[in-house]
Amino acid sequence: MAENSHSSTATHTIVEQESENEETEEIEDKDCKYVNKGRNTTNMRLYLENHHKEEMEKLQDYEKTAAGNKSKKPSGMSRSSGGLFDFFNKPSNSSKPRVKNPYPQKILAYKTFKEDLTRLAGCTSFPLSKVDSSHFHALLFHANSRIADCPPSRNTLKKWVVDYSTKVKKNVIVSLRAAKNFFVTMDIWSQPGLKKIYLGIVAVFYNPKSSKIEVAALACRDFPHPHNGLRIRQLFEQIFVEYDLDVKKVIRFTTDKGANVVNALHIGVE
Repeated sequence: MAENSHSSTATHTIVEQESENEETEEIEDKDCKYVNKGRNTTNMRLYLENHHKEEMEKLQDYEKTAAGNKSKKPSGMSRSSGGLFDFFNKPSNSSKPRVKNPYPQKILAYKTFKEDLTRLAGCTSFPLSKVDSSHFHALLFHANSRIADCPPSRNTLKKWVVDYSTKVKKNVIVSLRAAKNFFVTMDIWSQPGLKKIYLGIVAVFYNPKSSKIEVAALACRDFPHPHNGLRIRQLFEQIFVEYDLDVKKVIRFTTDKGANVVNALHIGVE
């Protein structure tokens, strides 16, 4: 293997190649190629000492400087291997810490981000803890660096969701008050083997303000035993009071033929 006469200006890189049985690290320039099998870098260091003395001196200086560095090395690498990896893959330009430039909260872009993230967290199974994730921050940064500079904390997002839920509920109440009448769908959701059972109630109505037929999920409540007609009746009456609904405006109940549900609808009916 020939020695490069211009080693001081040569550019060296480490290329990790994975195969079925082994991993390979490679130092490469125009005239010189070296392949180091496995993760042990002893042979690689010997090769640098024999053929690229100037590069070896630079590496040793780098290792001395990095000795006190507490930053995490790439997982699965030994100290010497990690040092070589960092040395040959260090940024070409020394980057200064980026100055944050978040959107002011009154700006439309920030308000849109807040509304979209709140709906994502409130209307899906998106966990609130994800806002603390570095991967989530990276996603925001790649989409919009200024948005990435103003992510909410978990508690802040939780407050946004609660406020949004309260706002939606008030809007539903106003719309149902304006409706002349409405349909109600009621069902008990259960599954063998699951301890939790829920009572769901949905209202379907014509909204005169929007001139559209709208659907509102009023409740999905935990419904412990017993599941008799009286308990069902008490729970949906409680939900009607919560939404300030007039039972007389209900022109049709849609449900299954469960005896307990049918019994609940007939309680108090002469």
